Amino acid sequence: MDMHKIRVSEVAARFEGPKKIAHKWSLYVTWLLALVTGVLTLIFAEPAEQAEWTVLAVGVTVLFTFFLQLATGDKEGFVVRVAFSLSGALVILFLVGLLRLVTLWL
Repeated sequence: MDMHKIRVSEVAARFEGPKKIAHKWSLYVTWLLALVTGVLTLIFAEPAEQAEWTVLAVGVTVLFTFFLQLATGDKEGFVVRVAFSLSGALVILFLVGLLRLVTLWL
């Protein structure tokens, strides 16, 4: 019966500490990079070249994500962090692409 009890201190210890904070920041930095590259593509790329620049933005974001996740130095949860980071970045780039479509139609 005692084996099934969850102690708050044990759960809190899993989600605190310098490595876990680095994990959160690496996600936020990746998402910020996706937003910045998407907006720069939106502003500076010609309409005929925006698809190529968006692909470049995705590629840079993927490489940067792997670099950040490897820099954290923690192998536990690596695949989940990379997947979550890239999923968020792709959603951000998708939203920027939708904004691009709306501006072309107006």
